Amino acid sequence: MELAAGDDCVAIGNGNLDVTVTQITCGPGHGISLGGENSEAQVEQIHVSKSRIFNATNGLRIKTWQGGSGYAKNISFETINLIAVDNPIIIDQYYCPRGGCALNQSTTLQVSNVRYSDISGTTTTKIAINLNCSQSVTCTDISLQNINIQSAAPGGTVEATCTNARGTSVGLVDPTVPCLN
Repeated sequence: MELAAGDDCVAIGNGNLDVTVTQITCGPGHGISLGGENSEAQVEQIHVSKSRIFNATNGLRIKTWQGGSGYAKNISFETINLIAVDNPIIIDQYYCPRGGCALNQSTTLQVSNVRYSDISGTTTTKIAINLNCSQSVTCTDISLQNINIQSAAPGGTVEATCTNARGTSVGLVDPTVPCLN
């Protein structure tokens, strides 16, 4: 199935349990997003596989608000091809689309047991992987396995950043994610 929404191709928000998304082609738009514009969310058992995302702002995104509550857990992204995506892999616990959000709240949604495997492709920005977790609640059990994201620009370089995320890297993970061992 091919989706071109101009917004999230697939948006999975509060109350979603045991969702499978497979064999989609998505772009242009905002890619696949979990979480959203709510202060409370419970999202679990989400499986995205065998898909292609191109010319998108985001590829595989988990987005949560500061000060919210709930969780996003038991999530897997497998066998995904990303082509010219601005933010290929992103966990953003500082999501604030319209400004005016209070940062560094003492509560936030817990992100745990998230697995990215067999993800490849290109990015249009320098940051290919951005794990930006809350200062107050660590993202735990994040797993990257067989990841290869390169610059869409000839000769360009890419990197990964992370804040308060814990987990593992297995096999080839390019770019290297400094907070995962």
